[in-house]
Amino acid sequence: MTLSEYQREAAEFAEFAPDSMYPFLGLAEEAGEACGKVAKWIRKNGDAGVYRDLVLREQIEKELGDVLWMTAACAAMFQLDLGKVAKSNIAKLTDRKARGVIVGEGDDR
Repeated sequence: MTLSEYQREAAEFAEFAPDSMYPFLGLAEEAGEACGKVAKWIRKNGDAGVYRDLVLREQIEKELGDVLWMTAACAAMFQLDLGKVAKSNIAKLTDRKARGVIVGEGDDR
């Protein structure tokens, strides 16, 4: 499945006003939930082994799915195709890497 296909299928589950800021707020919430799962695991177990814990991996997979859904909804609000967004991002990163500024700060580097 391509990101564009995903975005089209995911839109079938949208139940919010078309001009609502809900997807942007939801994106922050879902990203926070993913981070929270990792933070709680580290607090309980320490950093070692975090990537090998199968239960945590399943939880993160579900949370990242929610992050992806919200990202697709945010893109759709601005009539952006998620596949094109991804392609544009790779082009930007490729350019930064070629210029030796992949690590740094600021949008315009």
